[in-house]
Amino acid sequence: MRKIGLFVGLGGAVVLALGAFVVPAVAGEPVNDATTIIVKKVVTGPATAGSTVTVECTDSNEVATLTFDKTGAPDTSTSNQFHKVNGAWQLQTSLPEEATPCTFTETVTGGAASTSWTCAYESTAPDVVKGQGPAAGPEPGCAAASGTGVGPATVVYGNFDNNIETQTSTVTFTNTYVAPTPAPPVEIAPTFTG
Repeated sequence: MRKIGLFVGLGGAVVLALGAFVVPAVAGEPVNDATTIIVKKVVTGPATAGSTVTVECTDSNEVATLTFDKTGAPDTSTSNQFHKVNGAWQLQTSLPEEATPCTFTETVTGGAASTSWTCAYESTAPDVVKGQGPAAGPEPGCAAASGTGVGPATVVYGNFDNNIETQTSTVTFTNTYVAPTPAPPVEIAPTFTG
């Protein structure tokens, strides 16, 4: 079996290409939009700069770079496959050919005093189980539910061999900012003339 790189360079832009690997469902129907990847940002405190999260999948030479403004709203992306949906970055695509790990890392924190992350994964099984037992490779889902620091958060995306019909992951990075302590007021002694 070949490993798939989920990112493919296309015309100088990075494109997340899970969609190129449509896995047939029951009765030969393709499973479109079976995988949903959501990347969110939560900002606590007075941020003065935006932040950046990168997404990289197994055997890929490309990285999707997702930026957020100082309020945590999605800003720019190097991948035209990620879209701004409900205040987050979202990608919808088909199942990969085989279970594929992806890492999510915050590479720019915008001067946050601390950073943490959470990872959630849900999947549904097909109406007709493929019946081959557990697929070889890593188990689909988040490697950990949460962590401190910039990551990486790792998610394994399963396929029909893992008896998965649809799957959704949500990786949320939280940046905490501390307001600068104001300088004490300078007292000026009055000067008397005269």
